[in-house]
Amino acid sequence: MDALCARAMHAQIAGRSAEAERTYCEILRAAPEHAFANHCLGMLKIQLGDSVAAIPFLYRALTTNLASTDYWLGYLEGLLGAGQIEQASAALLLGRQQGLVGAGADDFAARLNHARRPAPIEASSPDPMPDDTIIVELLHRGEMTRALALARAHVARHPGYGVAWKILGAALWANDEVEESLRIMRIATDLLPQDAEVHTNLGTALCKLERIDEAERCLTRARSIDPSFRPALFQLGSIFGTQARYRESELVLRQALAANTGAPGREDAEGHSNLLFLLANDAETDPAALFAEHQRFGARFGIAPGATPPRHQNSRAPERRLRIGFLSADFHLHSVAYFSEPAFAGLARSGRADLVAYYSNTVEDEVTARLAKHFGQWRMVKGASDREIAKMIAEDRIDILVDLSGHTAINRLPVMGLRAAPVQASWLGYPATTGLKEVDYYLADEHWLPPGRFDDQFTEKLVYLPSRWAFQPLDFSPEVAPLPALRSVGFTFGSFHRMTKINARTIDVWARLLISVPDSQLLIAGVFFDSQQQSLTEQFGRRGVGAARLVFKPRCGLYDYLALHAVVDLCLDTQPYAGATTTMHSLWMGVPTLTLAGATSPARAGAGILGGLDLPAFIADGDDDFVARGVYWSRHRDDLGALRASLRSRLLQSPVGQPDLIVAHLEKAFRQMWRRWCARLPPQSFSTAS
Repeated sequence: MDALCARAMHAQIAGRSAEAERTYCEILRAAPEHAFANHCLGMLKIQLGDSVAAIPFLYRALTTNLASTDYWLGYLEGLLGAGQIEQASAALLLGRQQGLVGAGADDFAARLNHARRPAPIEASSPDPMPDDTIIVELLHRGEMTRALALARAHVARHPGYGVAWKILGAALWANDEVEESLRIMRIATDLLPQDAEVHTNLGTALCKLERIDEAERCLTRARSIDPSFRPALFQLGSIFGTQARYRESELVLRQALAANTGAPGREDAEGHSNLLFLLANDAETDPAALFAEHQRFGARFGIAPGATPPRHQNSRAPERRLRIGFLSADFHLHSVAYFSEPAFAGLARSGRADLVAYYSNTVEDEVTARLAKHFGQWRMVKGASDREIAKMIAEDRIDILVDLSGHTAINRLPVMGLRAAPVQASWLGYPATTGLKEVDYYLADEHWLPPGRFDDQFTEKLVYLPSRWAFQPLDFSPEVAPLPALRSVGFTFGSFHRMTKINARTIDVWARLLISVPDSQLLIAGVFFDSQQQSLTEQFGRRGVGAARLVFKPRCGLYDYLALHAVVDLCLDTQPYAGATTTMHSLWMGVPTLTLAGATSPARAGAGILGGLDLPAFIADGDDDFVARGVYWSRHRDDLGALRASLRSRLLQSPVGQPDLIVAHLEKAFRQMWRRWCARLPPQSFSTAS
């Protein structure tokens, strides 16, 4: 029952209300007194706007456990939502007598008091009340306990003052009190229906909870109130991007960037990075246009022409012990960790350099704890400004600063634009240039970016390693399963990509392949929303591929994701943003990926990986060739099965599977970069093998 309840809660949080309600009802048919299922179903009905129907379920949960604060607050919420003010007042008094205390009860009492009388008309003065400024300042400083206490008191003193509710909602969200924050934000939108910011706050929160349709409605409302309100535009552009609505996303993001007529700030940097990431995923983006947009970012966030760059005081001794800093938002369970952790461990073991981490995120998990052990110093820089981080790096006497995020989420590329260290490089996080002339080098390999062919797509000089990364397979990986097609008539293609990569160009070529292999089906894993499944079904349908040939799988845990490869014969890559982590995981599970060697660096990620493993038979040079190769492998199943059984050993014997080799070449690369700086020579492309 508890497992079913957890599944229903997950569906509820994901916005699949009908599925959640069915599961809760199933539980209650078997166990009518199941307290948590009663409580959850009641709260779901409140969420759906039916507080009257919610009350019996909430009451049943409460009478099962009178000591539960959540059950008291849920029942009180149902009464208030149903307009039963006197009953709610009596229930609150009874709850107090039963020991109901805390901020939630105090907040409810203030709202109940407000509900007894009409909300006061807000003051027409635009001047903020003193508490507003104080609370916002505390939030910016990260003093959550004080900020929350003041925000609650502020609402209690001024229950009709919408700004107080808006600030309380933001404070609760910052304190990870998600559901309570949403409830407060909704009250704020009722009190401030013409405030673009409050609708944006609610839309942003819903977006982070993956309730995309609701989020889009809130943000569209904010945009209609104030068409130039940049936070709403940036968030709306991000939502359109996640749905592969590239033209709408680009339009909104450019509108947001153009709305700022002053000096660019943090919001502009994040928004411009979002635009670049979007364009890199769009098959209609010309390579030259993509590079030019990266250069525009560099011009905006690098050192202005004519300005004097900082003069670093680092000792120019070419062979001395180096201090190497790594700047990233992804020091946690993230794809970057799969490729960077073996390198960090090897660099720490060799002891030839001091490693310093600058972590621009707040997420901490078991991977964070492992990574931290490899660094001599670990700096949390999430709340610091770009200039503060650059100052910290300079004071730490970092010789070489390596960015691991590129134009991905929560990056701090403007720090690199300030020339925080004498030598700067980009690696791993983003398969394209930063656009910053202040970043001297980009670490790559010759299979991914053949020398001489992609220099004009990078502002950095390319440094070639035997492999651009070292892959660390999971300790608990499932065993490689036999090729499914050897046991059945059909053939299963698979995709484990994020949904934003599956665009019209990709669907075109995948559909052609499915039609060319009549007994095949396509498994698409990692589907977030029902709307995504419906959209993909319709798009394939318009291309002649029926719904019966599509198998959708929701997101799941890491082990289950890897285990799912057991039913896939051949994975298919996306264009123009090819898979990297997914390709490595598929190879580890014995499943090669059919890819296309495109014209941009993001489009060649799969080709680089397969080239490094000497698997050219899975690298196509055009759409027709992609389809032809897919048909070939569907008809040569014995060969594909034999390859499947050997892929793990092939991977481990290649450079990508030899961390010590990659670490040795990384050390060569860093030393050569440093020697050139010590000799006052400009950055230059080179290979560590030469």
